[in-house]
Amino acid sequence: MIDRHRIPGYGLFLPLAFLVLTVLPLGAEVPKRFLTLGITIPETICTRLETRLATEITNLRMYAGFKVKSILGYDNKHVNVRNEELDIIDAGYGVYREAFKTGKWSVILHACYHGDNSQMFYSEGVIVTSDTSLQTFEEAAKRPVYAVSPSSATGWQLQQAMFERAGVHPGKITFVKKHTDVPAMVAAHPGSIGFCGAFADYARHGLRVLARTPRVPSALVIARQSVPGSLQTEIAAVLKDFFLEEYRADPVFIRRFYVFPLEQDYSTYFSAFAKPEPVSPVPILFLVLLTVLTGVVVFLTMLLRRTNKKRIIQACGYEEARLTLERSGFGSSWKKNCLHIFDKSVLALGEEAWDTVLVTITRDIERILPALVHRVNALPVSDTWKQVLSERMDTWALILSFNKRVVEHVRALLAKSRVQTDLALAYTDILTPEEYPLSHFACLDGLLISLYARRNLVVHAHARFISREEARYTLDSWLKLQATLAESGLFSESGESG
Repeated sequence: MIDRHRIPGYGLFLPLAFLVLTVLPLGAEVPKRFLTLGITIPETICTRLETRLATEITNLRMYAGFKVKSILGYDNKHVNVRNEELDIIDAGYGVYREAFKTGKWSVILHACYHGDNSQMFYSEGVIVTSDTSLQTFEEAAKRPVYAVSPSSATGWQLQQAMFERAGVHPGKITFVKKHTDVPAMVAAHPGSIGFCGAFADYARHGLRVLARTPRVPSALVIARQSVPGSLQTEIAAVLKDFFLEEYRADPVFIRRFYVFPLEQDYSTYFSAFAKPEPVSPVPILFLVLLTVLTGVVVFLTMLLRRTNKKRIIQACGYEEARLTLERSGFGSSWKKNCLHIFDKSVLALGEEAWDTVLVTITRDIERILPALVHRVNALPVSDTWKQVLSERMDTWALILSFNKRVVEHVRALLAKSRVQTDLALAYTDILTPEEYPLSHFACLDGLLISLYARRNLVVHAHARFISREEARYTLDSWLKLQATLAESGLFSESGESG
């Protein structure tokens, strides 16, 4: 018989044995749960993505590995938002709106469709009718409605929210499944209204727009907040690269790639559904005092901002550039927009917010290009200069069209001029007086494409490439574009009224 009292350390044996038998096996236990992704891709691509994730992401900690499932349709995703089966889902607007209501999801990627960033947001939804007397939501209440489907953002949800905000409800609803079928149904049933995307050809059916909805994100990849943030970031990076490679290989089949989120808070897009808060009665005297105080605060704030703005513009070396914009021959509304964009960009430059400079400047070409094409098309010139416009024409297509029709055309004609050495007269012998304003655009060779490329730096979250020099170069390029527009005279007071 062993005398336990004579064995050194015997008193520690039982606690140590208990520790070995309980704690250590728990630490060595392999987690059984897989991290599951539901993506709208075929099974064959799911397998490749699963392999890619397993290869590039090894530090899973609380998960055994990855499972990637092919998941299609609103109904399937809607169900998975409610249960715990999927950890990451690519979601249309209706699904991610529902997910955000639970407060348990985060956006990790934002979708681009058909290779153009303007397709990162749905086209506006519209409410259409053939009834010319119909003007308000109250008048539209109780009218029969032809809509796309309950899951469609621009073919039901956003329009329904507009009615709810107005405190009224539409009449009997018929869902027709396709945006393109809505205008035909409304035209065939006088007195009805239709809910569809703005891209649907409603004008061909003689319909007009009663109201337009806001634009909202088209598709996002969302992750449960229970997935650790560092792991969400790693997975987002792999998904982004994987989809971009697949898209480049076959853009017709894949149709989309992903970029990192464009916004800090996607829940702001749900304001389109928020109902106005009821206004409680307030004493008139209090309102008068509040109005006076608000006026004083606004005046002081504007005075301070004006002084601060002037100081920053001077410090950044753009005081002369602003004076040039003020003295330009632009029409009043065009000049006002230009000065607003300029001020916002230079203030961001002074605050070292380089990405804000790029966003502000490069988004402005979405305003400039369509307006410029309209001005050129309105000139009494040959159709050789003119460009075809359509609602679905994106910014990149407009740039290519303008470069081919105007910029390259003017530069090609320069070779035929007999007075090439005199810049002031170089085009006078080859262009009509009506065409002469277009000669100024010869200097834009490559500039529009350069601005578009800078927009992509921000959209694709290439923050490491955005420096002070990049921001200043972008602002200077935009100023050169404005100078060219001013020289052409297309946006003068007379051009603006036309």
